[in-house]
Amino acid sequence: MRTVAEEFTFKAFEDRADCGKLTGEWIVFAKLEDKNYYLALGEHDGSDHQLYEVIKSTCTPQFGFWMIS
Repeated sequence: MRTVAEEFTFKAFEDRADCGKLTGEWIVFAKLEDKNYYLALGEHDGSDHQLYEVIKSTCTPQFGFWMIS
């Protein structure tokens, strides 16, 4: 039996793979004190500037250690 988290990650990935819809997404994260803080999900064909703006607007206020200049 899968947990809810597994359903949203593994099952979603498997379903997309079965349909040939893997898009080359990647995870942007920051590491602090041996912990990973997941900041955004990006796409290889997406805009770097747009991803930067999303991280800047949502992560900077949320994580005090995360400062983007």
